[in-house]
Amino acid sequence: MPIVHAQIVSGRSGAQKRRLIEEVSAAVVRALDVPLDTVRVLVSEVEPECWGVGGVPKGPVRD
Repeated sequence: MPIVHAQIVSGRSGAQKRRLIEEVSAAVVRALDVPLDTVRVLVSEVEPECWGVGGVPKGPVRD
C-alpha cells in the first residue's frame, strides 16, 4: 500500500486539494503499477508563518 505525504502551505481551495489527491494518486498508479484503491495520499497544511523559503517565512510571524 503506497502512502504519499504532501505538505502544502495552507490557503488552497478544497477543489485544489481534491485535484492534488487525484493527480498524485494517478501518478503513483502509473509509476508503481498498483491498483488505485491501494494508494493513500495524506495532505498536511502548514501555516505560512511556519514555512520558510531561503531563511524567510512565507507569511507574517505572530508574536
